[in-house]
Amino acid sequence: MIKPVDMTFDLAVRRDGVDTTLASWQQHFDPKPGVDFTATPYELDQPAAAHADVQPGDELIFRYTATNTTSATAWIPNGDGATA
Repeated sequence: MIKPVDMTFDLAVRRDGVDTTLASWQQHFDPKPGVDFTATPYELDQPAAAHADVQPGDELIFRYTATNTTSATAWIPNGDGATA
């Protein structure tokens, strides 16, 4: 993080262009002190609605939206985890 940011995370299933939200949650992040831009670990077990009717072509969507910040690049995802 380079600026304080509130994040909204959504987990959804997309079928035929229609998203069904399984879970949604918010988290606030603050930048590390100084000029430390290393990844900030964030792990969460989030309860989600069951979606048993999975069909070929369905897509699992992980959406993240930054809000309440002064920079469009305040939060950049690190998909490499601890190996980055």
